[in-house]
Amino acid sequence: MIIIKLQGGIGNQMFQYAFGRSLSLKRKDSLRLDTCFYKNIKSGDTPREFKLNNFNIKANIVETNSFSKSTKFLWKVVNGIGLKIHKDFHVRFHPLFLNMRTKKFIGFFQSYKYFSDYEKEIREDLTLKIQLPEKAIELIEQIKNSASVSIHVRCGDYLTNKENLKNYGVCSPDHYQNAISKIKEKIDKPIFYIFSDNINWVKSNLKTDENFIFVSDNNFDETVELELMSNCKNNIIANGSFSWWGAWLNKNHNKIVIAPRKWTNIANFDTIDLIPDDWIKI
Repeated sequence: MIIIKLQGGIGNQMFQYAFGRSLSLKRKDSLRLDTCFYKNIKSGDTPREFKLNNFNIKANIVETNSFSKSTKFLWKVVNGIGLKIHKDFHVRFHPLFLNMRTKKFIGFFQSYKYFSDYEKEIREDLTLKIQLPEKAIELIEQIKNSASVSIHVRCGDYLTNKENLKNYGVCSPDHYQNAISKIKEKIDKPIFYIFSDNINWVKSNLKTDENFIFVSDNNFDETVELELMSNCKNNIIANGSFSWWGAWLNKNHNKIVIAPRKWTNIANFDTIDLIPDDWIKI
């Protein structure tokens, strides 16, 4: 049995699941997801919820900590060494993880290369199993029948947490304006669907005469927003895993995806294993 210790928000959970699921398929072994992280979030940390149970995942869920102190220490050492070698350790592809004999894994594994051999299965697993609200169903129909482009603006703890603001920061309004201009060079009469965890910040900072539809005004669950985002024909993403998955799950073979060239403020941060080659970086 392969066990993955989940941590972080829904985007991180999806990366960790995709890694574990691919490993279980490769080894022909079962997969277990340890969700104890979500019962022990420290005061002051960003609130997170386990959300993968809204999808058709193929894994057993356990809520008790199945990782011994020695296992946690091992992964602390592995991650620590990795961060010294690569500033961007969690977004680099390290094939050695797929060949390790251990059955317990702690990490973020933020590279599509971990699951590129099982893309079909991952896409099937990460389909929603919950009923969509009526308003969301209406929006999907609108999205499918227009030159739709999702724009995701990641705010949250990138604004409120000083350390995250320093290391990551919110993509600037200029970045989004440049991305919109790039889209308009390639698509006739695009309609932009706006997603954000702080939609008021977007309205105050992203000034434009474009045709904007503020999806996040509807207060949908984030997994519903992800479904809507992935149904857009094209995507402008933020520097975060949530909108990364919204774009990756987009099934349009001719999609245009625009991603930030500068993913973080950390020096020498390389997204070569994070951003697919056919996505545009600006």
